[in-house]
Amino acid sequence: MPEDKRIRYDVLLTHEDCKKVEDGDYVVVEIVSYPSETRGPVGKVIENLGKKGAKLDIELIIRKFDLPVEFPPEVLEEAEKIPEKVTEKEIKDRVDLRDQLCFTIDGETAKDFDDAVAIEKLPNGNYKLFVHIADVSHYVKPGSALDLEAYKRGTSVYFPDRCIPMLPEKLSNGICSLNPGVDRLTFTCEMEINKKGIVIDYKIYESVIHSKARLTYTIAQKIIDGDEEAQKQFPHVVEPLKHMYELAQILHRKRYKRGSLDFDLPEPVVVLNAEGEPVDIYKAERLWSHRIIEEFMIVANETVAEYMFWTDYPSIYRVHESPDREKLQEFLNFVRSLGIRVPAVKNDIQPKLLQKILEQVEGKPEEKLVNYLMLRTMARAKYSPDNIGHFGLASTHYTHFTSPIRRYADLQLHRLVKMALKGEFTPESIPAWEEKLEIVCKHVTERSINADEAERDVIELKKLQFAANHIGEVFEAIITGVTEQGLYVETIEQVIPGFVHVTNLKNDYYMCIPKQYCLVGEKSGTVFRIGDRVLVKLLNVDLENRKAEFEMVRKLK
Repeated sequence: MPEDKRIRYDVLLTHEDCKKVEDGDYVVVEIVSYPSETRGPVGKVIENLGKKGAKLDIELIIRKFDLPVEFPPEVLEEAEKIPEKVTEKEIKDRVDLRDQLCFTIDGETAKDFDDAVAIEKLPNGNYKLFVHIADVSHYVKPGSALDLEAYKRGTSVYFPDRCIPMLPEKLSNGICSLNPGVDRLTFTCEMEINKKGIVIDYKIYESVIHSKARLTYTIAQKIIDGDEEAQKQFPHVVEPLKHMYELAQILHRKRYKRGSLDFDLPEPVVVLNAEGEPVDIYKAERLWSHRIIEEFMIVANETVAEYMFWTDYPSIYRVHESPDREKLQEFLNFVRSLGIRVPAVKNDIQPKLLQKILEQVEGKPEEKLVNYLMLRTMARAKYSPDNIGHFGLASTHYTHFTSPIRRYADLQLHRLVKMALKGEFTPESIPAWEEKLEIVCKHVTERSINADEAERDVIELKKLQFAANHIGEVFEAIITGVTEQGLYVETIEQVIPGFVHVTNLKNDYYMCIPKQYCLVGEKSGTVFRIGDRVLVKLLNVDLENRKAEFEMVRKLK
């Protein structure tokens, strides 16, 4: 029986194959003859994955999304030939910044460090910000086995228990990763930024750095907050972190002023035990140390995108179109039904209008829901050789420059920027490049969407496996959708999605009023509306069909 429910046929195995497998085994099957009018498809077993278990679940999702796990031998051979240390010869034509006080700030479990940052406060009150990005393009040459495999993968994929990297570990965690205390080759975007957050001057160049610390977001936040123990541990970064915090606030304010949308939807973090079973789920906290890196990466991405735009050479942009008018109108009607003021939309929708809505719901029970539904009305961001701007960031020029270890788009962009800096584009070569980048952008967009969906699928499954151990328990939840059949809910702490069927709304007969996104009790007049907080009891979890069923306990004030 196919795991993918869209395949309606059961696949028949040959007598020979049946000897190798048992009932209940998960197998990978290749179709050898397609269905006819009289019989279903016949297949042969390529691989027996064994019985179901928490570890196998992620394996199945990896197969479902066709994620390549093993690197081909020729790719690993190429990686092995790359030296583990930076040589003097490689440093020769680069800007030498090894004495500079730069460092990385990343998550606790990160092993691939794409970016390091450094800052100087200038006598005129401006800031000089250095964003150093791993120079992956120095090691991964176009057309090489490493390059072809990285292109095929398009992106690294991150699951709670593992990472499927775009590049072999020798590069991603080794020579390309900006580890502390070692020389590393980088591609630097150096910017002078004034007190209003405007980049008044910049340079982009190849460099060599020597990171002075590997900070986690938690430690960096403690240092910013003045924690003495953390400051003693990293005394040399206290001053630069203070300046970084100042600059990040300036950049954040500037971005906010122009209408950039900041969705406050904390990611659920799933904690697995050694067997791969979920033992805890909590919401990731968003700290100012996260925002510092976010703001610095955004400003570097914008600066590089603007440079490439004005050179008028072929490039890759990260673009985000305005929302579809119909979807948007539906969302605005819903927001009005919550009693939120929404101005009429006459011509083109501006991000500022949506930002005003987010401001009004901040700190209210419906905040998360409005964030989530607004996000759903948005178009998907994609890669494109045409710069049409980024709606969500309210940015006229945006690209992905800052993560070449884990995104092919960034690696390709680095090559293009280097060509532009060295004047290697010719009028004859430009049309061919434009054609090639159309194909590259389409492919890397598809791969990044595929990776996002696989990551989401694993998280959703682990949430439901976690829920399966808590049947009969009562949870606080928020109503996220209303239909005639019942209510969609999501628990507040563990973010478990589920459904309350109308038959599990006891004591009354409920009618659906679609325009007002609510169910109303005929006798009691009780209203269940999108955004309401409720207490629900978990009745059942169907892992196969990814469903959780709840019963209404009561509505919360």
